[in-house]
Amino acid sequence: MGVCAGMRTPDAEALVGANKLTVLPQRPFGDLRALKGLASECHRFSPFVALEDAEEPTALMLEVRGLAPLWGETQQQGELELLEAVDRWSTERCLTIIAAIASTPGLAWAASHFSEWLTGGEYDERRIIPSDLSLEKSRQLPVESLRIGQPTTDLLQSLGIEDVGQLLLLPKASLQSRFGTELLWRLDQLLGEAPEPLTFYEADEPLVANWPFENAVASGEVLQSVLKRLLERLTHSLALRQRGALRVRVTYSLEISRQHPTTRSIKIRLFRPTVCPKELAELADLQLAAIHFSHAVTSIRVQIIDTAPLVVRQRRLFGDESRQDSHELALLINRLSSRMGDDRVLRVEKQSSHDPNRCFQFLPATEFEAKSYRLTQQQAERLRRLPLAFYQEQNQPASVRTLSDSTPAAVLRHGWQKVAHTWGPDRVETGWWRGRGFRRDAYWIELTDGSRLWLNFDRTTREWRVAGEFL
Repeated sequence: MGVCAGMRTPDAEALVGANKLTVLPQRPFGDLRALKGLASECHRFSPFVALEDAEEPTALMLEVRGLAPLWGETQQQGELELLEAVDRWSTERCLTIIAAIASTPGLAWAASHFSEWLTGGEYDERRIIPSDLSLEKSRQLPVESLRIGQPTTDLLQSLGIEDVGQLLLLPKASLQSRFGTELLWRLDQLLGEAPEPLTFYEADEPLVANWPFENAVASGEVLQSVLKRLLERLTHSLALRQRGALRVRVTYSLEISRQHPTTRSIKIRLFRPTVCPKELAELADLQLAAIHFSHAVTSIRVQIIDTAPLVVRQRRLFGDESRQDSHELALLINRLSSRMGDDRVLRVEKQSSHDPNRCFQFLPATEFEAKSYRLTQQQAERLRRLPLAFYQEQNQPASVRTLSDSTPAAVLRHGWQKVAHTWGPDRVETGWWRGRGFRRDAYWIELTDGSRLWLNFDRTTREWRVAGEFL
């Protein structure tokens, strides 16, 4: 539809339509955490797994030298079987992954990102580049495959240099003097003339505990006791690492038949990391209260999916700090989320918008890391003028008498009431790309009875509306 990376959201909505485009906030922290989780799982293919050297890595580097004999009889067959195993693994996780094997990390990265530039052979063959063909295949790649900055790429393309082959025809001395050291450095890494050391990611020992029953169990007390023991075992390992659990999955295998086994799972999400098995067991019990097991349980499996460093807190010896204790707040959020669901316990996050009704969004409290915000004096003064109760504008028309400069003088509210104080106007013009744009002047007024209103004057329809009230 014409939407591409880097495009402004209003331009994308104008192409697709506001009701057809879903925009989600970018969360580099969550992306990095998910990529590290994939890196841990990729140790099944290689003992050495690294994240690419980038500010926001999106690729994994696996050292597979010498592993081909473990997958096939010949070098080519073994590497092809390895790629197919990676493809099957990613398909099972509903992931789209493009993998490539080459003699250097730079060439493998380029082949996986720009395989359509490589000629000769089918798609699978283009993903495996033998050492004797490295130079030939490198010449076919675009200059974007060198992992250089966008300004350098734009400069090369403006000079008519589109691929690496054209770049290799130029003297290296002139490349460094004209484009800097990064271009020559990345080019040497692509060709294997400069080393590219990798920082391998060391995965922690999987935090999984299983309890198979000799005979199927239907007693709730027995299941609770076993779950507590498994949690105690895992939290003890976490405490030794000075980390706490953030995501926990408990899976119950049910006895139906050997041909048709089934499972029931619960997932515990926490607002703050913990190593307390009692707390985790209580959160699990809150979810299990709403689950009915149709058959007896044959085994229980507990897995710590995500962890975080423990937060050290110290309380005073005297005095009651319960109202200000963030730990108590975390316990409350955890219990409410387990009882009501993650989508029912929300927190507020700021958004960049000139429309006060769209300058925030609600997110699950246990899903994302909470942030604290520092406001400037000007921002704080503006936020103090925002009401605590917002109204739908189309449902709150108002009758307003104005002065010669269009400032509100009286409002019809249980009879005509005079305006004692006025703040504003603030001109707001936004939302045209959603098809629901507006041009309005916002006033904050205080009536003689002490009540405060937020009035909006629509400059298109020339109508007054009450947008909010200070409670």
